[in-house]
Amino acid sequence: MDNTTSEHPDVITFDDMVNLGGKNANPDEFYERLDAVDKDDLATIIYTSGTTGDPKGVMLTHWNLMSNVQTGVQLRRGGRHGRLPVVSPSEPLARAHERLPHRRL
Repeated sequence: MDNTTSEHPDVITFDDMVNLGGKNANPDEFYERLDAVDKDDLATIIYTSGTTGDPKGVMLTHWNLMSNVQTGVQLRRGGRHGRLPVVSPSEPLARAHERLPHRRL
C-alpha cells in the first residue's frame, strides 16, 4: 500500500484528504469564515483526567493559543533582551502546545 490509497473502506489517507480538499476548495468561504473569527472566540477545550480532583475542561481562545506561539518565537530568538529566559515546563502548557500548528519558528 502506498501513501495515496487505503485498503480499508472506512479509512482515508492524508494524501486523499488533501486531494479532496483541493477539489472542493472554496476560497471565498474560507476567507469569510476566517474573517468571522474573533481573538476571544473559543478555539479548543483541553480536558484533564481528574487525577488530583474532578475532571475539568479548560476553554482556550484563539488569543490564548496565539500568545503561546508569540512566546515560542521570542524564546527561539533568545527572549526579549537577547537572553534565554528560565522556563519551567508544565503539563498544562504542554497540552496547549500540542494543539498548535507545528511549523518551524
